[in-house]
Amino acid sequence: MDKMNDRKAAYDSVIQDLYAKRAQLDRAIEALEAMLNTELPEARQVPHGLPSASTEGKARLAAASASEETGGPLIGAIKSILRHSERPLGNGEIFKRLKAAGVEFRSANPQLSVSQALSRNARLFGEPVRVGRGRWALRQSAQYQAIGAASEG
Repeated sequence: MDKMNDRKAAYDSVIQDLYAKRAQLDRAIEALEAMLNTELPEARQVPHGLPSASTEGKARLAAASASEETGGPLIGAIKSILRHSERPLGNGEIFKRLKAAGVEFRSANPQLSVSQALSRNARLFGEPVRVGRGRWALRQSAQYQAIGAASEG
């Protein structure tokens, strides 16, 4: 009987963890969609007569996107912002764009969380790339190649 209760408790714990992760992914998706809507409103319009993407299709796309990004939803949103920027961005600029896109932070100091996520992912995964003091770009971006490549050599 105790073994069955232990198993149930373990499953309940895993289920609760999965629900929390799903909620976190939903928030990240909403933030990215909000960012797309503010930066590229024409890209989100569905041509007349075509159905919009189904909820299931959006979920599959979001799961695929999330699995491609390393470091979780925050760094995924940061990379998306850097990808859409025409120049390297500072920590403060990245934070402001995340807030404008609707990203919710649970930290008492969310700007510090952004800075830590940038530094941690640069150190562990090599992306994003620091191109100056507190300035960041993606490795494949034109702004990195123009600015960052000179400082690496």
